[in-house]
Amino acid sequence: MACTAELGATRDGWVQGSRDQVRLERAGRPRPMLTIVDVAHPIDQVMACGGWLADLLAATPVVVLAARATVPGLRRLETCVDLAGAGRVVAAVLGPTRRRWPREVIHSLGPLTGAVIAAGRLVEIPEDRVLAVTGLTPAPLPSSLINAAATLLPLTKRTPSDAA
Repeated sequence: MACTAELGATRDGWVQGSRDQVRLERAGRPRPMLTIVDVAHPIDQVMACGGWLADLLAATPVVVLAARATVPGLRRLETCVDLAGAGRVVAAVLGPTRRRWPREVIHSLGPLTGAVIAAGRLVEIPEDRVLAVTGLTPAPLPSSLINAAATLLPLTKRTPSDAA
């Protein structure tokens, strides 16, 4: 997400910005605190090839895996949960709520993704038709996305020892 106003750096090295009522912070220098990965990206190739991205993924305590609520999306999610380590994964799944997932999608859940769900680390991200077409604009973000982000954020503060 891009900010619409840059607010400057804090004493501890974070660069702050804002977008409507949302405050955004990014590290002034890279810190492996949280990594968000779109499971459509070949994470297995990143891990196999090494380099800075693999190092970042290995060092971050919490990995948010973003997937779509589709059969291929959840199959990739299962593979990525295995590669990242289930204890440090938070899954952000774009689509309908789990209660409305088609039967085929429900049956495609693997045991590792099931463990993430059982641990309360799956966040449903509602699809917004306008954003799906236009992408981010200066318009305020929909409240449904703000609410999903508010659910997701506390889960990123957890450590593997917190998740049991």
